[in-house]
Amino acid sequence: MIISLTRGEKQFPKTTKLDGQIIFAATDASNSGGKRNNLTLSDRVRLNLKTSFTGEDQLLARLQASNVINPNGPGYETGLSFKSGSDTNNSVQLSKLEYRFPFPRNENICVMFATGFNTYFDDADVINPLKDDSNAAISRFGRYSPIYRLGGDTGIGVTFNLRKDLTAQTFYLAGSANANDPNGGNGLFNGKYGALAQIIFYPKTKPVDKDTKVAFTYVNAYNNTTTKVNNNDVFNGLGHNTGSFASNLFGREVSSNSYGIETNVKINEHFQLGGWLSYTNARALTGAVKGDADIWSSAVTLAFPSNKKDINKGNLLGIIIGMEPKLTGSSAQLSGLPYRRDPSTGFHIEAFYRYQINDKINITPGLVWLTAPNHDDQNGDILLGVVRTTFKF
Repeated sequence: MIISLTRGEKQFPKTTKLDGQIIFAATDASNSGGKRNNLTLSDRVRLNLKTSFTGEDQLLARLQASNVINPNGPGYETGLSFKSGSDTNNSVQLSKLEYRFPFPRNENICVMFATGFNTYFDDADVINPLKDDSNAAISRFGRYSPIYRLGGDTGIGVTFNLRKDLTAQTFYLAGSANANDPNGGNGLFNGKYGALAQIIFYPKTKPVDKDTKVAFTYVNAYNNTTTKVNNNDVFNGLGHNTGSFASNLFGREVSSNSYGIETNVKINEHFQLGGWLSYTNARALTGAVKGDADIWSSAVTLAFPSNKKDINKGNLLGIIIGMEPKLTGSSAQLSGLPYRRDPSTGFHIEAFYRYQINDKINITPGLVWLTAPNHDDQNGDILLGVVRTTFKF
């Protein structure tokens, strides 16, 4: 396949286009939890091949190389937005394969098949205008409600545009490490999975403003995947990888039911106000002590775009204030946890400013202040600073 250049655009013959993105990020965090952090410089490179067969569908194949590592902390609050999947030590991997198409004879239904470690429920509408991991939020938590991470990465999603002011979405995603394995406890329906149902309301304005909306979300999930720790297989718990260590129920097989409400309101061209509230009831299925656990999370988001109508273009000031996932109670003191609930309440306070140099380059300095990390006021506050530079081509 040969790349031809047409008016400055890299384009494959007829239907296939190539675009790319490179991120360089300098990151540092204050020391906490006895783990030292040093100033780091990391990168992430993506190449996207996009093909259409009918003019209405799209096949996406994404190649990614990255060496991004999250700063240390006593919990999972220091996750970076642009750390997508595992650190590949800059080796190239197929990180996403996705096909979207309108349902035959019904353009109000869109179907998506996808796989890869960059596939989450964020292929649904997560409501937050600050979700973009290369142009907006600098933290993992700041992108969207953690319940959108409670699932797999291989499966199907369907969007139903019921009316101009009403959309419904359903997704089923199995774990890619399980989905292609025919052995017991694996496959599409016998291993890790997440099933999402969501309804989105838009205000009855003329015309309908798609930036102003409210969503109600339900996720049923199960996780039996493991990670090697000291040469032992350890269950990954819920797997949202934000908030406190206890709220992830790490070290056990887990099933869960999660409920969320998310909203965003476009006040005017220069200000949008949004946020979310989520609740997860999880059941620990393994360990010497089993039981149920309650996890809560919340956030308020403020977006101040420049005078361009598209929030993803031009300069942008973003602020996120919230509580990362917290274990608020459990039916028993679960194995490996020193308590039945997190002892304190910590807050996530984030601010960033995207400076758009031109259509291809932006620089985003940002700061995250974490109070009572790991939801324990015995831990000193953490300041996480990031300067992210993004190139598009």
